[in-house]
Amino acid sequence: MTRFVVRRLVGLVPLLLVLSVAVFLLVYLIPGDPAVTLAGGEAATPERVAEVREQLGFDEPVVVQYGEWLADAVRLDFGESLYTGRSVGDELRDRLPVTASVVLGSVVFALLVGIPLGVLGGMRPGTRTDSAVTAAASVGIAMPGFWLAMILIIVFGLELSWLPVRGYVAFAESPWEWLRHLILPSVALGTLMGATLARQLRGALADVLETDYVRTARAKGLSPVRVVGKHAFKNAAMPAVTVLGLQIAYLFGGTVIIEQIFAIPGVGTYMVNAIVGQDVPIIQGGIMMLAVFVVLANLAVDLTYGFLNPKVRVS
Repeated sequence: MTRFVVRRLVGLVPLLLVLSVAVFLLVYLIPGDPAVTLAGGEAATPERVAEVREQLGFDEPVVVQYGEWLADAVRLDFGESLYTGRSVGDELRDRLPVTASVVLGSVVFALLVGIPLGVLGGMRPGTRTDSAVTAAASVGIAMPGFWLAMILIIVFGLELSWLPVRGYVAFAESPWEWLRHLILPSVALGTLMGATLARQLRGALADVLETDYVRTARAKGLSPVRVVGKHAFKNAAMPAVTVLGLQIAYLFGGTVIIEQIFAIPGVGTYMVNAIVGQDVPIIQGGIMMLAVFVVLANLAVDLTYGFLNPKVRVS
């Protein structure tokens, strides 16, 4: 298992390098002279253009620019905002725990909903229970996250006044308020993942329960709970884990909209404001940090594969 983990970690190095090159070159996708555009366009003074060019290192060769940017990025130093002058790295360090909390809450909600529904439908294929699970999963997949967020705000925030609909409270300040502020965003963001997980797990489990070794386990007199928990679930979980890994990227992207709706001061809100203002250091730093999180999430999926299926570790 240790060699398997080491191989996966070593394989991340070239991937992260490619990602860093793509993120660094974002500035050159801006039409025209990036320095002029970032300095204010046609109304920019020559002094301001020269200041921006020096601040971003545009007066140096591209290879040198990338090397300096990468060396700083490794230390989580992405420069300063072009407009506020604040350190991008410090801002991201303050906001990443907020976004990570929303993503974590969404994953927990998806697992709590998706796994029981998937197992329930997979154990009773073709029954009314299975039809209900399939219908619920289809509705969950079809609902846009932003629309569900608005419905949750109206019902649980405005009509019933059960949960807060704006802002964020740090866990260190009040664990209870931290949880209350995360419930609605987590449900809105995690419903798609939970519904997709339920449908995939339902189909995989129904197929596994028809295999010979499961029928043998049943013939030995094992209870349905032991048959599923000890023999069938591990193999049925492989497609579900794949879906879970793919959905992690969606969650980090979806937080951009969800944070705007619930006024959560996370990386998504920070990125939207930076994109509107063409604040390149923030855009580069934010995208790079989110990309690293997505890569690490996929690494966790690979390691889970190795745990569920020893053949993956050997290969």
